[in-house]
Amino acid sequence: MARFDLSFPETVEEACQALAQDGSDGRIVAGGVALMILVKHGLYRPRRLISLKRIRGLAGVQETEGGGVRLGAMATHHEVELSPVVHRRAPVLAEATAHVANLRIRNMGTLVGDLCHADNHSDPAPVLLVLDARARAVSARGSREVPFAQFFVDTYQTVLAEDELLTEVFIPPAPPRLAGCYVRFSGHSSIDWPTLGAACMLRLGEDARVQEARLALGSVTAVPQRLPEIEAMLVGQALTADLMTEAGRRAARLVDPPADARGSTWYKKRMVEVFVRRALEETLRRARANGVQIP
Repeated sequence: MARFDLSFPETVEEACQALAQDGSDGRIVAGGVALMILVKHGLYRPRRLISLKRIRGLAGVQETEGGGVRLGAMATHHEVELSPVVHRRAPVLAEATAHVANLRIRNMGTLVGDLCHADNHSDPAPVLLVLDARARAVSARGSREVPFAQFFVDTYQTVLAEDELLTEVFIPPAPPRLAGCYVRFSGHSSIDWPTLGAACMLRLGEDARVQEARLALGSVTAVPQRLPEIEAMLVGQALTADLMTEAGRRAARLVDPPADARGSTWYKKRMVEVFVRRALEETLRRARANGVQIP
């Protein structure tokens, strides 16, 4: 493994200054799970790693005013998985995070680090899309908020500039009568990367018709992808079995998954068809369990 320097800034400002000085030779490290694999195999050779571990204020999960959620850059997957705030305000994120690798990885790896790594097989990423989450990017030049709908550019590539780091993720308060789920499939083991992940959020009216629909896919495209065409076809409709089946078929036509060790393009399209339907069915079941009267 190539040698590198390791620094421990004590403030976000110090970390930003270090990034600005190092440019492409420096890299932020939080949990370090994915990054250190690349370093050990010689796929990435940083001159310096800048650790966030000593910076106060980046840890933990908090509830924000109005019932939203703030996830600090150092919040681990396991913290998110177990957080009472997440279970109360964004339970579908806890559901997805519980699928990340194994307990040892979840205890070390951070949610924000996973997002910045931008592997397209991330379980939490499509969920954050349907939660309309956004992130705060900070540099020596200032800060900005980035919606996750705009965050991912390509596999392993985000909109972050070389001198920017993410300090936190915000999930806005959920409107009333919103239900959701995350479903996934892995052909190897339950702790392996998913072949496909599908996230769904539905808001149903008192007449049981869809008032708002959010659907996103992970793993079958280069970046997590919302399905606005499918969302639009659901709004104003009652979720019948035929409609959910048709939504799955249309979703399969909208994606062009690459063939790889997890399956052919044809196979993955069939998986999209099945799992979009299953996500809708499970979300509808949960809406019923929450007291929504559905004929």
